[in-house]
Amino acid sequence: MSIQKTITAILSLVALGVLISATETKPEYPNAIWKQTNPEALGWSRTGLQFADDLARTMGTSAYLIIHKGQIVHEYGDVTTPTNLHSIRKSILSILMGIYHDQGTVKLEKTMSELNIDDIGGLSDTEKQATVEQLLQARSGIY
Repeated sequence: MSIQKTITAILSLVALGVLISATETKPEYPNAIWKQTNPEALGWSRTGLQFADDLARTMGTSAYLIIHKGQIVHEYGDVTTPTNLHSIRKSILSILMGIYHDQGTVKLEKTMSELNIDDIGGLSDTEKQATVEQLLQARSGIY
């Protein structure tokens, strides 16, 4: 997938999020079997989901899965076959973290040291000065 298609896909997922209205439901934590639910029961728009499917089809997307509070809301394509995401998870994580930043839950300027975040082998003093914002930028490792 080209970078343009990747960016389009991410922006489309954000747009899809705008088309839905999340209702307050108790999260479920699935085991081997995940519960499938009626999308509208959780506030998702069937029209918005169809739009996402149509867009995915035009971009050559192989599959995607939408999970809301532990329940499968929607799936497109063969979600049972592993797919190479081409390093897109940081971009998706950044989008999701942006929501929490806007709500004031996540402070991008906080450092690993201030948040008491460490690694198994231990972060160096320099790495502990990395901010949440730096971690969310497209980089490998802390620096």
